[in-house]
Amino acid sequence: MITSGQKKQLLRFFKKGLSKFLRTLRDRNLVQNDFAKSLQKHSIVDKRFGKDLLQGKGTFTVPPDYNHDTQVDTFGVKTRKFKSTYHYNDRLISENFAKTTNKFVPGKTYAIKMFPILEKVRSKVCLNRLKAEPGNVLVGAQGITLLREYQPDLFPVGKELVSLDEKKTLLKDTNGNHRVPLVNRHSGGICQFHFGNFESCWIPGNVLLCFCELDESSDA
Repeated sequence: MITSGQKKQLLRFFKKGLSKFLRTLRDRNLVQNDFAKSLQKHSIVDKRFGKDLLQGKGTFTVPPDYNHDTQVDTFGVKTRKFKSTYHYNDRLISENFAKTTNKFVPGKTYAIKMFPILEKVRSKVCLNRLKAEPGNVLVGAQGITLLREYQPDLFPVGKELVSLDEKKTLLKDTNGNHRVPLVNRHSGGICQFHFGNFESCWIPGNVLLCFCELDESSDA
């Protein structure tokens, strides 16, 4: 048995300890919040790239009958016949771009983003920019041809849309250059389907194409 005085003492001790504990939590949260705000305030913005041209509103659903192994060939057969096709590089075929880092999932919806290049940059820098996007997938020639086939109006006029992938997945030409698929949409609807070099720098006028997996957990 304990006395009433002891009970009061224990209660005061408990309240004092609880108050101190709560103050500690509050102070720690304040420090964490201040630290997070400081990091955000002083975060480095890569000014070599512009904001997403689609303003975060671009999406694309892969057709249920999508076939990775034949996509580029099927697209090429149809696209070469269009009057709007000014040039189509003969090496833009499925066999030359079979080893993409990622493959589309038929029926799945992806976010689409397009980042304009504002200063001269190398491919590795561009890849890092793409990988900074949550859920980024590198789908190379299949990505740019599939998007062109189903959502051609998204392609920026007067720009070259670039579909980068890891160097090892790209077509290597006789000069040792690794070829990156590009689509240049001119005014009037005329398009060119050709390549840039992974080893060369990208310049203003080029736009990075980015596909990202959507966060399904955010769906209500």
